[in-house]
Amino acid sequence: MSADQDYLRLGSNPKVIKVLESKGHNFPHKEVLLFSYVVTKINRKGKEQPRVLVITDKAIYNLLKDSYSCKRRIAIQSVGSLTASLASE
Repeated sequence: MSADQDYLRLGSNPKVIKVLESKGHNFPHKEVLLFSYVVTKINRKGKEQPRVLVITDKAIYNLLKDSYSCKRRIAIQSVGSLTASLASE
């Protein structure tokens, strides 16, 4: 992935930078934002929730769309695969 897949241009957003600094693993190097996009999360009750998906070189982040607060951080090492769908299933 290249930095041009930061579709939401969050690499320079102060709120997102603060999340990456506080939640991320920045030793020995800071996390590098590789991808950002608005996605729709389907919760357990079947309700759609807009989220911002951020992928760095070290983790995947699930952020709230309006405030960019972190709902979840998943280390890249623990991810087996990632799939995308244009349709709700």
